[in-house]
Amino acid sequence: MNSFFKNTGPYDINFLAKNLIFSKNKKFNKVKVKGISNLKDAKRGDISFLESPKYLLDLKKTKASFCVMQNKFSKYLNSNTAAIVSENPR
Repeated sequence: MNSFFKNTGPYDINFLAKNLIFSKNKKFNKVKVKGISNLKDAKRGDISFLESPKYLLDLKKTKASFCVMQNKFSKYLNSNTAAIVSENPR
């Protein structure tokens, strides 16, 4: 499958979280993010985001290691996904 995204990673999650404009910065164990994906297709090592409550079921089932989201959605996360809290996840 061709994509217009060029994979230049992996990147340290703390580097990414620190450089998100609206992120409420938090330290994570040193983990490399390998890719970005939607919640449904994400794998371990991927980062995703959630902005709409219509994807809460996907959030509960995602295999993403990290998800950028508003704090109000973090209670729906599964135990394998860490929240990166942001006022504007998109």
